[in-house]
Amino acid sequence: MANELTEFILVSVALLGIGIYGLSVKRNAIRMLFAIEIVINAANLNMVAFGRFLP
Repeated sequence: MANELTEFILVSVALLGIGIYGLSVKRNAIRMLFAIEIVINAANLNMVAFGRFLP
């Protein structure tokens, strides 16, 4: 069961890294909004994973 939680956390960390990279490199407003959306999706994935696997 912890292995599945670890997989979700790894995907979330990857999404967070992609989003932070997008925020730091891209200067286009639309691309920055996409990067912010990716960071928010990473946070949402963490919340859902912890809500599902931790009592």
